[in-house]
Amino acid sequence: MRARVATGIRAAAVVVGLGLAAAGGGSGAATPNACDLLSVDEATLILGTAALGPEEDTDRTIGGSFCNWRAEGTSSGEGDAAYGLFIDVAGDRGPADFERGRPSTGEGGDAEPVRGIGDEAYFTAFAPGELPFLEVRIGEEYLTLGVADDDEHPVSVSEAREMERRMAEPAIRRMG
Repeated sequence: MRARVATGIRAAAVVVGLGLAAAGGGSGAATPNACDLLSVDEATLILGTAALGPEEDTDRTIGGSFCNWRAEGTSSGEGDAAYGLFIDVAGDRGPADFERGRPSTGEGGDAEPVRGIGDEAYFTAFAPGELPFLEVRIGEEYLTLGVADDDEHPVSVSEAREMERRMAEPAIRRMG
């Protein structure tokens, strides 16, 4: 399972990075900090176990903001999978990159529209057997919400989708 999660997160980073390169300049609006979009208490409820975080990616070489919350007692070592949640705020990549992401779903299949979340949303996966990501557009901004599993905390596709939906509610509310 560790390989499944790590591959999906690396693939997400590649797609996000390619989108940034193609998007060029953005709207100039301040990017919301992903760590402000979900509380530790909310992460604990969604994970079903005590959560740690938020942990912000401060070495980010692309725009936007990335943050994760992991289950207490799971690894935080670089390259190690840990049962947790993450939110990626696109920043200056905006709606055009959101649209470009639809056909970039790799071998995981077509993006699946999701109704009732943000202005527009879809689930996508990068390869068969990978956990999905929930991509959500809110005005000129968009979020990627995801779940990572590990050997001790396996997550099914349907469980990941439900967890991501639950993450979206407070995140969108805080996007204001």
